[in-house]
Amino acid sequence: EDANEVMLESYLESIVTHEVEQYDMVVPILTDDDEHVYQEEQEEEKICIPSLQVEVDGATIVMTTTTTATTIEQHQNEQEGVWDTSSVLVFDDLVSDDLRQRLLNVVLGKDDDNNNDNDWDDIQNGPDPTRWQKGGLMDLPTLEHLEEEEDVEAPGNSGGGVGLSDEAIHDLCFQHHDAIQEFETQILSNIFPSNDNNPNYKICRLPPNVVLGETVSPLTANAPIAGDVYSYHIDADPNMTPPSPWTDIYGRYMNRSRGKPRFMSCLVYLNDEWKYDEWGGPTRFLDVATDTYYDVEPKPGRVVIMDQDITHSVVAPKEEGSVGKRPRYSLVWKLILHPVREGQDMTFRRFHEMNIWPKPILWGSAQRGNEDEHESQTDL
Repeated sequence: EDANEVMLESYLESIVTHEVEQYDMVVPILTDDDEHVYQEEQEEEKICIPSLQVEVDGATIVMTTTTTATTIEQHQNEQEGVWDTSSVLVFDDLVSDDLRQRLLNVVLGKDDDNNNDNDWDDIQNGPDPTRWQKGGLMDLPTLEHLEEEEDVEAPGNSGGGVGLSDEAIHDLCFQHHDAIQEFETQILSNIFPSNDNNPNYKICRLPPNVVLGETVSPLTANAPIAGDVYSYHIDADPNMTPPSPWTDIYGRYMNRSRGKPRFMSCLVYLNDEWKYDEWGGPTRFLDVATDTYYDVEPKPGRVVIMDQDITHSVVAPKEEGSVGKRPRYSLVWKLILHPVREGQDMTFRRFHEMNIWPKPILWGSAQRGNEDEHESQTDL
């Protein structure tokens, strides 16, 4: 009987491995070749320290283990559950001005010399209509799945703004760009502390078409202008994935579940200048339980990494002032952090316990857990 169980377990593992490989579910952004080249260029490991970490959406959850999967569900009694919050990480001084400009050129369809086929003036006229389209910013899960999330407005009802055309999205995601590769291999792959020089996660782009359907691309870009209107939304939630090869393998589960892939997004602000006090245009994160929000300033070159199940919104630039039709550009990666150890803690708690990262700011409902151990509230 034991031998049969071992054979069955081995057979099931082989099926899972085949499905993961067939659909490219786990493709790290840092390949073995990239890692070898990068390590040769670095004399010592670089540790990225966030300017701040903000925790929102505090809730008590309880782990429930079944024979097929491990899931997390909401629980009323805090004594029986585990305290959970969603994270927003802000990093400054990681992206050089040169790399920021080259990333912006990729988004705008220009070469590294800042050239393209036309002389469109986006400061006077807004985003170039040959590359951007009104209502194109629809890289969100399908309507019926978001409507299951209480208090989160589904995409398509916000008025919205411009997004990249299908052709531009394809170019961004599937063509080689030196600037994107540089950001992924030299910054993004190194942004989380390692464990004895071994990565804590396999950082992967969201696999196209495998998790959330063809409407959600692994990379996209934003270009809000004054007068645009945006609603709150979430990027994704592994507990709400549609029927798909991904769901067949990993099931549905709450983000940050132990030993499960964690859904996160990374955005980089790309403008060479942004007068925040005059122009506004932050990224706004909503704590649903308290109906309070935290604004992150779009400083040029700033990197923001956030859980995809955080309710957030683009805030359009102010209509008054000198911003005119100047777009506030950002480039967005949809990422999945895969564990490297069975049953791995997928939160960032250990980075604080090891004094690698500063203590987080607890915002809104997140203050209900261990408030006295963390920093007081403040906007950045």
